[in-house]
Amino acid sequence: MMLARFLSRTNDLNFRFNFLDVAILLQIIAIGQAYVRNPAGLTFFGGDTAGGRPYIAYGMAFAAYFLVSFIKTDMKIIRIVVLLTILISLGDAFLQLFSQYLPGIAFMVMPIYSGVNFDATQGVEVDTMNDRVNSGKEVGSAIGLALVSLYPPMTTVNPFYPFRFIGMCLAVGFIMISGFRSVFGMLAIYFFMSMWVRRQRQQMVIAGMMAGMAALVIFLSGSLLQSLPSGAQRILSVLPFAQIDARKRENAQQSSEWRFEMWKLVLTSDRYISNKLLGDGFSISATEMRAQMDAVMGDKRRTAGMSLQDTMLERGSYHGFHVETIRHTGVFGLILALISMGIFLRYAVVLIRHFRSHPYWGHVIFICLPFLITPFYYMLIFGSYKIGFIQVVAMAGMLKVLDNIRVRELAEARATAAAPDSSRPAVPVRGLPPGRLPQPAMRSR
Repeated sequence: MMLARFLSRTNDLNFRFNFLDVAILLQIIAIGQAYVRNPAGLTFFGGDTAGGRPYIAYGMAFAAYFLVSFIKTDMKIIRIVVLLTILISLGDAFLQLFSQYLPGIAFMVMPIYSGVNFDATQGVEVDTMNDRVNSGKEVGSAIGLALVSLYPPMTTVNPFYPFRFIGMCLAVGFIMISGFRSVFGMLAIYFFMSMWVRRQRQQMVIAGMMAGMAALVIFLSGSLLQSLPSGAQRILSVLPFAQIDARKRENAQQSSEWRFEMWKLVLTSDRYISNKLLGDGFSISATEMRAQMDAVMGDKRRTAGMSLQDTMLERGSYHGFHVETIRHTGVFGLILALISMGIFLRYAVVLIRHFRSHPYWGHVIFICLPFLITPFYYMLIFGSYKIGFIQVVAMAGMLKVLDNIRVRELAEARATAAAPDSSRPAVPVRGLPPGRLPQPAMRSR
């Protein structure tokens, strides 16, 4: 909403309906039917049901999209918006990271903003070597996406570009200590996808060879890998030849196994999803909401003695976009979400091709690159319908702004081509003596 306000203060307004609007309307239908069938309130208003926050968040995302859609702007403003987005993302990510180590920051910010780490406020000390620093994934992914979008990816691993090289080292380092294999995989996909849209096929081959050399170094490192932080070992567990701590590998493998088992349990029974066709909406009982808040604040008395799988099921955290979508809006909502993401992907490809020779092409890539991988990443690796997809819907507004610029540029190019060329000299007219009229083309006999 702040982004839309910033743009609308300096630009004219217009609106042009296209398939991006259709994609958003599909999501309004999916969320709308879920709310009509399963209305929810907010805990501070009282009542028997809670869970209304996602409805409000989706409503704000829809409003932001359509507000941005009316904006007539130019690429200079797009550049400013992208830079502000990067700065805000980094600020939020570092706030989470610092609050995990410094309880004072968490206590100071909590009254006005919930985007902090609550563990420190409960006296939980962070041991980087033996624990996962969850906030590291936010910092690493924010830095990584900005670097591989704004600059050619291979320059970010080239020491002769020190700023980019140090930034990429920090991105990889933060993601490694977080222990999130999915986020590390996402950064790798961003890296290669950015080279693909830039048509850097040879550099993709070179990057693949560098990845092979890195794997060889990991293989030759042997048991030295066990001295790495716990999060880094968890990420390396995907390599069968990496000699990491056996407990770390077993823990990582079990996290995948219980996730698949949880999906099977949710989708094959009626205990957790009553209506798989249209979903159960976002509403939950107020008691369950308070239990979730207790868990967030570190009070685990309610889940004492429960397995991790049972705890996740109790909170409604399914660690899978398809299962979470079916839980809230059903198979109907999942199909509409896939259609919308397909439309977003198609427009992202068109925009990347159109702005290829533009000086701010890297900023266009920053906006469009996530839309190229979202449908596959969400379905095959990890995604959240309750949080992450809301951001996808809101950011689709930037696709609409870029498409409006594209259409306007094409119209201006056609108008310029159709206009007469005033630079060409006029055909001279042969002069006639005074009083002499031009000879008629035909004479009557």
